[in-house]
Amino acid sequence: MFVARAQTRAAGEKLSKQQAAYQDSPKGIQMCATCTLFEAPHSCKVVEGDVSPDGWCKAYAMAD
Repeated sequence: MFVARAQTRAAGEKLSKQQAAYQDSPKGIQMCATCTLFEAPHSCKVVEGDVSPDGWCKAYAMAD
């Protein structure tokens, strides 16, 4: 599973936006703001660079 691989990456090793298939818009109801990997206001634990709270990538993991 992609999320498991993404979460086990070495510290400081993040995916590029291209590798994560990042997009600045949500995928249905899924968006960075509701993902356990999102770090407000513009960061992600596994995707490098700024990300939008309204964005989405294939590492998405819904928060409980």
